[in-house]
Amino acid sequence: MRSAAGAEAGVRLLRADGPGWSFVAKADDMAFVLLDEVPREVLPVARGERLPALLKGLDAMAVRPA
Repeated sequence: MRSAAGAEAGVRLLRADGPGWSFVAKADDMAFVLLDEVPREVLPVARGERLPALLKGLDAMAVRPA
């Protein structure tokens, strides 16, 4: 998991990659999954009550570029 500063002040962008997939998110808002098996498809992660806490936790454990 990596976390980088976004264009908006105080907003973090998250990214994780695994075998055949990528996860990208704006830490305070939305998340998407990209699958190698379905190129050019963006799968949104439903914004349920648990997503904000998940994104906050992922951001807390993420590597931050210097």
